[in-house]
Amino acid sequence: MRVTRPRSGATPKARRHLQPRQATGSDVWVGGIDGCPAGWIACLQNLRTGLLRFRIFGTIACIARWPEQPAMMAIDMPIGFADRAERGGRRCEREARALLGVRASSVFAIPCRAAILATSYADALRLNRASSPESIGLSKQVWNIVPKMREVDEVLRAGMVDPQRLLEAHPELAFARMNGDRALKESKRAAQGQRGRLTLLRSHGCAAVARILDAYPRSAASIDDILDATALCRTARLALEGKGRRLPAEPEHDSFGLPMAIAW
Repeated sequence: MRVTRPRSGATPKARRHLQPRQATGSDVWVGGIDGCPAGWIACLQNLRTGLLRFRIFGTIACIARWPEQPAMMAIDMPIGFADRAERGGRRCEREARALLGVRASSVFAIPCRAAILATSYADALRLNRASSPESIGLSKQVWNIVPKMREVDEVLRAGMVDPQRLLEAHPELAFARMNGDRALKESKRAAQGQRGRLTLLRSHGCAAVARILDAYPRSAASIDDILDATALCRTARLALEGKGRRLPAEPEHDSFGLPMAIAW
């Protein structure tokens, strides 16, 4: 497998849709996207050659202008928001948490739709509580990633990206799938956990990621960001090949018709 060196920077204004390609032909790409300190990091893979390509970029809308035109992408960010906050989050989050066991805490309960439009934590907390008879709150940890949630939601609802080609996914589920449906015990931020994840990626066609781990300053992308994006790339590939799974098996949809399901 070959790997290209990373490229950074935003691309021009996006076309209206991510233009998918069929899973045949000479240049079909899939990709995984994870948030990082610099914005977002993507791992792209050419299904014919196995080439891995990494890219840091500023906004999700950029993906519609990428020359690879990925046929499928998986992103570690919620897609679809319930109008009411529920204990434990959406059904897909509750099912993911049950499956992951020791890594269950990595799955956040996301806020209701009204809360992601708030401009302050206080407003988001108030709106989340008001949406639920149980007055469910909102952690500051989750609030800190609300801007990224809002960004993904906006490009999907604006039709700039096809929701059938951008799937919500979760890195810990992706690694569990590689590990015989068993969640990894070690944290992804610990050296042992990173080594275990790298070993799994090597055994599942992504060995070249090892050569990219030190290509970015940590202020732009951490090692676990790179590993997570690569794991999500495999999730996208499985989905494109008809081998993907999702939680729940029959996805729910939000008031805008967006699916509330986690691919893995």
